[in-house]
Amino acid sequence: MFSFKVNMPSIDYTTHKIRKKSGKTRTITAPNSYLKSCQREIMTHLNSFPLSDSAHGFIEKRSIVSNAINHIKKKYVLNVDLKDFFPSIQRDRIENLFKELKIPLEYVDVVVFNDVLPQGSPCSPVISNLICRGMDKDMEEYAKTLNLSYSRYADDMTFSGDNVSRDVIDYIYSIIRTHNLVVNKEKTVVLGRHKRQIVTGLVVNEKVSIPKNTRRRIRAMKHQFETLTEYERQYLEGMNGVEQMVIRGAV
Repeated sequence: MFSFKVNMPSIDYTTHKIRKKSGKTRTITAPNSYLKSCQREIMTHLNSFPLSDSAHGFIEKRSIVSNAINHIKKKYVLNVDLKDFFPSIQRDRIENLFKELKIPLEYVDVVVFNDVLPQGSPCSPVISNLICRGMDKDMEEYAKTLNLSYSRYADDMTFSGDNVSRDVIDYIYSIIRTHNLVVNKEKTVVLGRHKRQIVTGLVVNEKVSIPKNTRRRIRAMKHQFETLTEYERQYLEGMNGVEQMVIRGAV
């Protein structure tokens, strides 16, 4: 039950761009400090609702490590990327979610910007995970029929096993379309055992390990911590955990 009252803040964001490792830029819409604190209150409430076991991004005690472990020593690894993940989740879907969770609809205005989930709000990751529950369930059921492993870290979806054919990929695309999300087909990749199999930035051929270029990226992100988005801070936290696990030989 939604048991607290948020004083409605002014909806004020600062927009800026950051460079991704691909060289392209990502637009960040960062809320003002009071709006962000209101979003964090709502986020805390949203975190009380159960999520799919297949979801690993922005969830306590889950990380890029728990995501990658599902795909160790598999014949094939299939990575599928969702395009414009947060902005593709629009107001009507959030309104439906809030109705389902019995959250007053007035708070939709607190968590959207230009009628979509903003990249920069602490609410956006948990809302996206809640909205993706249906898709995750459909993916789990389909993967089970083919004896494939499935997991999702935010907009990165991974399948692994012996059967990763063109027909399988097309059917996965059809499920994504059914849930009104868009595939970034340029980033779809199938990795066999003879290649370096990467899942959310980690090598999974024999065990979970960190590529050299990722170790360099971690060092750079630590120096730029104050400029990182929520997504990037979660990624860095996960990578710090991976480093410790690799040191201890735990993965």
